Amino acid sequence: MPKGHWVVWWYGATQKNPKAQSLPTVVLWFRELLADGTFGAVFERVDVGIDLLGLAQIGTIWSDGESESQLAYSAPVTFDIDFSPGHWHLTSQVEHQKAPGSDLIPFADYRLKYSSADRSKVLVFRLKDGRELLVPALEFFSRRYGRSGEVNRVLATYGWNEAKPRLCERGSANVPPGHWGIKLGERCRNDDAIFLAHVEHDLYAERAAKRVYASLQIDYNKLPDGRGLAFPEIGPWFQGPAKLKVEGIPLDEGRRFLALRILGGSQPKGPPILAWREHQGKAENQAPDDASESGWRGPDLSPRRPGPLPKITSADEPDRDSETVDIKTPAFEVIGVERDVAYQRSEDAQTRPGPPKPAQKADRYSGGERHGSSRGTGLASIHTQTVLESNGAQRDVWDALQLLHAQAPQIIRAVGWFNAQSGGVTFAIGDPCLATLRPLEPDEQPDLPPAKRNWVFLEKEPPALRGVLVACADTPQGRAFLFEVERKRGAQPTDGTAPEEEKFCGLVVLPRPDFAPREWIPRVLDGIRNARGIMANVLAYCPPGKRDYYRRSNSKTDKLAGHSTVLGALSKVGIDVPRAE
Repeated sequence: MPKGHWVVWWYGATQKNPKAQSLPTVVLWFRELLADGTFGAVFERVDVGIDLLGLAQIGTIWSDGESESQLAYSAPVTFDIDFSPGHWHLTSQVEHQKAPGSDLIPFADYRLKYSSADRSKVLVFRLKDGRELLVPALEFFSRRYGRSGEVNRVLATYGWNEAKPRLCERGSANVPPGHWGIKLGERCRNDDAIFLAHVEHDLYAERAAKRVYASLQIDYNKLPDGRGLAFPEIGPWFQGPAKLKVEGIPLDEGRRFLALRILGGSQPKGPPILAWREHQGKAENQAPDDASESGWRGPDLSPRRPGPLPKITSADEPDRDSETVDIKTPAFEVIGVERDVAYQRSEDAQTRPGPPKPAQKADRYSGGERHGSSRGTGLASIHTQTVLESNGAQRDVWDALQLLHAQAPQIIRAVGWFNAQSGGVTFAIGDPCLATLRPLEPDEQPDLPPAKRNWVFLEKEPPALRGVLVACADTPQGRAFLFEVERKRGAQPTDGTAPEEEKFCGLVVLPRPDFAPREWIPRVLDGIRNARGIMANVLAYCPPGKRDYYRRSNSKTDKLAGHSTVLGALSKVGIDVPRAE
């Protein structure tokens, strides 16, 4: 690629790789980014391994082989769609031309290298308001078919008889009734478990996974040497309502929306999942000394995390004895409740791990199958981290309380909020109302500096006072109240993640039953104002009983962003809610 700045503009054809046969490549079309911020007319082609799509998302800006920024598209939008057949279809620019009407992606809205002759597949979802959501099929493949580049690579490289053992190994475990069990392949990640469990247990998902390789072969074989350009058939792998959080641009005067980057989405509903893997060195009970050795080579080969992005190649396959590098792509945000997934270690090892073998240093990395040795090519383990969607501290706490009520109604018997107008607690379905903080009167704390005096305002012009969520959990021990201050938000990050909020602790109070909410909550609200949200300084304003401040926390087993936060808060006043199994 020439010098200067270039933007990943579009995904082109998939093709066989003559040099590294276990790693199909995808054509990336880069468009020149000029010094004045406009786009040039020049397009450049770069072929990369199909496992690298998560690192080279559309809109990322590259210079001299490195990317440190990306284009800012629309503000992130979450669409309600339906993955069921009949609510979506696959097409392309050239296929769309066969039907009357405008271009699928009008030239004036988003210029493609081949314009109306472009053959790249696009998923089209019908929206309830009559509009359409367009998603490049390869972006959907990269972000929604598992969480690792390894899953993408295997599905695109092998027929099903070879692919499935690499993804879902044979093996047994004590899977509880009503659960789906999945033994993860050696190079798959834990976060691949949901997709692979569906592939193992759901015929619809299995067919979607098989279709990737089958559709590639059909296109490859259109040329005599089997090296035709391919445009794989990729669609949703589960059915039913779904959410997709994306960035992109409106098309055709708003009648369509082109999602160029997927930021997150909902997970499919279904049975709880139990996942495990073959890792004899980490079994609960080690094998006896006379057991045979396994192929596992010891901890020296554990992935490491480098600083700058290392050199990645699609022209070579990794050496058998080379080191492994761990590379993360942009996080995927889980919208809604996370699926129940448990990870189990093997109880009894059948073999002993082989003696640790020092890995050979590498100067470049590849995601293909290991072959040969001492060529200086390491293994690139490319994967996406999963994060829970946060709707802000207040909403997270409220949603988590609702979840705990559903999971443990014998402990969290009801969830409500303090109604400042009535002075009582409202237990009703729907969103809570916030209690507004009272501004200081001119004669109150007259020596207080203006900056501290005005903390009570979320916005100064026009004046907007901060609100406080006062959520109530009715429990056998009494009614516990959680206080969460409304926070200011920072600027919208360019990576599509939510703007960062001000950082405040929360306050939890379990008062004596003879103290009515109207008698003490207004005093605590004044304390929050006077302490400017520092909850440790608000404890003195609380009524007799139990009280403490709490910090936000999270756990891998959380089902919502505020799950651990609320569990920890309630435990501080002696209310212990077990996590749902």
